[in-house]
Amino acid sequence: MTTHPMSRIDLVELESNVRADLADGWDPLSVDNDPCHSKDDRTGEVLSWGRNGLQQALFPEFYGTDEDDPLIAEAELTVCKLLMEHGVHPDDCKRVPSWQGFPTPLTQAIKRKNLPVVQLFLDHGADPNLTDFETSRVSSPLLLAARQGNQAICSALLKHGADPNSLYHNETYGPFPALDQREEVGFTGNINDYTGALKGRFLSPLHLAAVGGHSAVCQVLLEHGADPLKTAEVSMSSYGYDHDAFGGWKETPAQAADRAGHPETAGLIRSFVKEKSLAAHLTNVEAENARLRSERDQLKNALAGVLGSSEPAPATPERKHRL
Repeated sequence: MTTHPMSRIDLVELESNVRADLADGWDPLSVDNDPCHSKDDRTGEVLSWGRNGLQQALFPEFYGTDEDDPLIAEAELTVCKLLMEHGVHPDDCKRVPSWQGFPTPLTQAIKRKNLPVVQLFLDHGADPNLTDFETSRVSSPLLLAARQGNQAICSALLKHGADPNSLYHNETYGPFPALDQREEVGFTGNINDYTGALKGRFLSPLHLAAVGGHSAVCQVLLEHGADPLKTAEVSMSSYGYDHDAFGGWKETPAQAADRAGHPETAGLIRSFVKEKSLAAHLTNVEAENARLRSERDQLKNALAGVLGSSEPAPATPERKHRL
């Protein structure tokens, strides 16, 4: 694909250029071979990005213009539409760790916060649960959108079948639990205070939304079946020449929100849990009442049957009294 540097994007010219490239034989499924300045640890081979046309179209360099151009999001949508009309599927990409490849088109559209392109991909069959591999972590489209706090994109992904309860090993950020919370989450460690990068295991999208204080995203996830009681494992370790530092604990999404200083988000999640618990209890009580009413009606019917089938008692003979 030939780039055409412009000071500002001209959408009509852009569409014409892309159509011309396609007519000249450009295959958007072919990958670029630009080196990524990394080598395979085993072979020493210089690795390439391996981006196809759809992935390239979601990177500002493709347009040769300023990333702040207000038309860049519309330009991305224009080019993606053209390429998909040409037969490119949004899941047709080389899926390898990012240090030797590039994010999937759907993941890159989410990183670009381009909702129309995300919706376009989903409407054309993009898998909302297709994982994207990054160095030392794995991310799903929903996990990324939840981390961003992007309610609109989370809603679009969930409506197209994204799993709100998939768990991932990923990075998170924040402080250690407060001293009065540590017993509750089972904190163990040898340092008292820390705020920074943390390692997370079994993280759900709800965990990352809660840590970020994204209450609206938490609400959407909960409404689509996210489990507010799933427990993630969080830790920090630093191994140095002078000392080793460690801290680790387990936390629910509400506890994660508490730890990160978002009491409103934690309260929303706990209110949801309480509401669901009360609703379940009410359902059980109503079912038990229905059962008791049914038993009562059966007993009344049985009693009526017994009384209706009984023979009249014999008449008591008159007694003659002696005078």
